[in-house]
Formats: sequence, structure tokens, C-alpha cells
Amino acid sequence: MSRSSRLALVLVPLAAATLALTGCQPSGPAEPTDNPVVTPSPTESAPAAATFTLPADCTAIASAVTLNQVFSGVDAVEASPDLVRPAPASAQKQLTCSWFTGDTTGGDIIYYAAPAADSAAYLEVVKANGFSCTEALGGTRCDKTTPNSQFPVDTVETVFTRDGEWIYISTTNVPADPLLPDLVATAWAA
Repeated sequence: MSRSSRLALVLVPLAAATLALTGCQPSGPAEPTDNPVVTPSPTESAPAAATFTLPADCTAIASAVTLNQVFSGVDAVEASPDLVRPAPASAQKQLTCSWFTGDTTGGDIIYYAAPAADSAAYLEVVKANGFSCTEALGGTRCDKTTPNSQFPVDTVETVFTRDGEWIYISTTNVPADPLLPDLVATAWAA
């Protein structure tokens, strides 16, 4: 047998196999098998509802970054157990935090548990006392600014209610804008 005949014997079957494999396509629907492959479909689930968790202590009410930004140079002080601020009559005080230095620099934050209906009703009392209220952060936020009678600073009071919780904030002479959003994000973490 010649060299070209031997080469043809090797190349012809190889070429035929290559053509057969490259042109393979099913000619109709796939035949059912006894062992079908099951591909799990992704399921959509609603995000977990955020529920309130009372912070363990005053250092856990917000991020360290926010607490340092708001109360930098202001001392944490033991809050008076008698410290009471605007809240529904049925409210139960849960946590009180205070920071003060000098005559007018610092703030108080008080967490209360209060039935949602009582909180909603008490918002009318708050509004009647000069607070402006808006829907914010999944609840209701009310703010009031009062100039200090002895020093050239303002005291800003904020109340926030959501899900049977009432938070009171009073700050004077500190940059408190980031405080409430961080308090809410921390207490209502999903």
C-alpha cells in the first residue's frame, strides 16, 4: 500500500467523524429521561422587616463616628434618673444618655416605649408646643429650636416616634444633624 493510500485511510475516517460531530444538533424535542435535571429557581423574598432593638448602653446608640462627631470634647455624664422630657403619659423610660460640658454644650437622648396610638395622639401636644413635624426615617420626626436666654446658642429638641418607640433628643451647641438618622439606623437595623 502506498504512502498516500495509508494517509487516506487515516484522514477519511477522521474527517468524517469531525463533520459528524460539528453538525450535531437535535432534530426534534429532547426525549424525556427517567432522571430529569432539576434547576432550582431563585425565590424572591421580601426584605426582613426592621424591628426595634434597644441599644445596650449609651455607647451603642449610634456609630462611634457619629457620637465622636456630635459630642467631640463633650463629656458623657451620668443622667439623672429624674430626667423627664416630652413623651406620652403611658411612655416607659428605657434608656437615658447625657453629654455635657460647660454651661450650654451637650445633649440628652431618652428612649421610651410607648403604645403607637398614644404616641400618635401625643404628637398633637408636641405640635401645640411649637414643634414642626414631618414623616421621616419610617416614622414621625418633630423639631423645635429655642434660643438660649443667657448665651448666644440654640437648643434643638427632636422627638421621633415609630413602632411603639419614642425617642427624645435635646442638643445645644453641638453639630447634631447626623444624630437622629444614625440612632434610627442603629435601633432599627434589619
